[in-house]
Amino acid sequence: MAHDEVFAGPMSESVPSSITSFAHRRSRADSTASFTYLQESEEPLSTPEEEAVLDDEEEDEEFHADDNDQDYSDPSVDLEAGELSPLRRKSSAFSRASVEHPLLDRLDSSASSIHGRGGRLSQKIYLHTEDLTIVIAGFTTNPIGYAIYIALCVATAGLGYLLFRWLPRWRVRLVGRATGLREASWTVIENQWGEFTIHNVNRERYDRVLSTVFGAPGKLQRMQDYDEDDDPVLRYLRFLDYRYIRFCFHPLKDKFILNNSWKDPNWTDVKTIRVGIDSDEKSNRELVFGQNQIDIEQKTIPQLLVDEAFHPFYIFQLASLILWSLDQYYYYAVCIFTISLVSITTTLIETRATMRRLREISRFECDVRVKRSGFWRNVASTELVPGDIYEVSDPSLGQFPCDSLLLSGDCIVNESMLTGESVPVSKIPAGDEALEKVDLSASSILPEVAKHFLFCGTKIIRARRPHDNDDEEAVALAMVLRTGFNTTKGALVRSMLFPKPSGFKFYRDSFRYISVMAGIAMLGFVASFINFVRLEVSRSLPNPRKMTDTV
Repeated sequence: MAHDEVFAGPMSESVPSSITSFAHRRSRADSTASFTYLQESEEPLSTPEEEAVLDDEEEDEEFHADDNDQDYSDPSVDLEAGELSPLRRKSSAFSRASVEHPLLDRLDSSASSIHGRGGRLSQKIYLHTEDLTIVIAGFTTNPIGYAIYIALCVATAGLGYLLFRWLPRWRVRLVGRATGLREASWTVIENQWGEFTIHNVNRERYDRVLSTVFGAPGKLQRMQDYDEDDDPVLRYLRFLDYRYIRFCFHPLKDKFILNNSWKDPNWTDVKTIRVGIDSDEKSNRELVFGQNQIDIEQKTIPQLLVDEAFHPFYIFQLASLILWSLDQYYYYAVCIFTISLVSITTTLIETRATMRRLREISRFECDVRVKRSGFWRNVASTELVPGDIYEVSDPSLGQFPCDSLLLSGDCIVNESMLTGESVPVSKIPAGDEALEKVDLSASSILPEVAKHFLFCGTKIIRARRPHDNDDEEAVALAMVLRTGFNTTKGALVRSMLFPKPSGFKFYRDSFRYISVMAGIAMLGFVASFINFVRLEVSRSLPNPRKMTDTV
């Protein structure tokens, strides 16, 4: 039942909307979209319009993507049991219902809050880097509903499968059981454009403190009596991937949180972080952030064939083929079959070629010199994780494999891939003040940090070693900040893979025209049927071929 959406080729061209510090970002419009699976409270908001950015006192109910202010509890609290810390704020705001009529009714009209028996049933997230609002709802598979689904598919010889494939919300209602996000085995994600996808929730053994996943506990860190006991251990890491964006479940906040803005609380001193990380820390961070590669998952040829052949248009063509064959119009049936086969084959070839080209453009892998456990070693760029220290002045390194911060030496880079500007840009090493200003959750990089920031995919024109004789390392060093699809290049690729849907008036008018013609055809059919009954026309009409032979 639960499955992840796999990219099947770009739908249309789109101007990148999530390129950090290089793209103009329009302000978020007032949201009037109604979400199917959002469980909202009956308590009205004090403001008339839904806010795009929440205050610190209101951020618990609608998560903003740059949420770095975490609340942690005492380690005696059982995270897996769902016990909440006494320091956690109470809910103060809920998302307002749509000002327009709802598109679909809610899952449970009797629910008066977004919290159910297993905790929060759904949550609303605004991704400011994508300018996208999504709702995540938790589900588990209902055995009885799943058995009914299988029985319907078998009893109708596959027609039920087609119907539920075209109407996935019906399938979710039949097979799924609404469950708290804490216990959900799969989730339904819906955005403001009405796009609907199903994703599995992964669960891995972790046994690390919360700050290694969600960052430093900001509020408790400002308290003078803060100690390590305020950062409890996370036994299991639960996460899901949506459009190559990873969301990790926070057991105290009882919701999924974006992890692309994570910053190590130890990143305070440049000299200290130049030591790098050890192998154990690398394995843990790779589990949280994934591998450093922009690898687009591709559908196989059978999957593409099924998606194309099961389109309603080709199902209609198949029904027409059977109808004309029963009426002995074999030549016309063969023409329909040939045209449909050529159309499906051409679409598969074009989609496969487009996917291959896009994957070749986005995928990059090279060898880098990394400092691990105090020793330099050559590793593949896919093994880099946030916090790694690697050599920039390596002659074999032609472009940056990830978003990094220059710590020593200087560079001249070509950022035309992002900006379109052919003028090279100089980069200088960062100091403690610039390191403190690094904010990975912001929609743009501060000018004070941009001159030290090395963007993924930009080409290295020149990299020089530091001229300071007191420097222990006689090489240019950089620290990894973001990897994979969390980088600037990854955001650019995502904007091409998932462009915003654009509705054309021609399409709307075409559907209106088809609807009008279908109505006229239905009226003609009813009138002809009544006339045939009145004239007592025989049900079995003579074969046109026999009539021709007789003549």
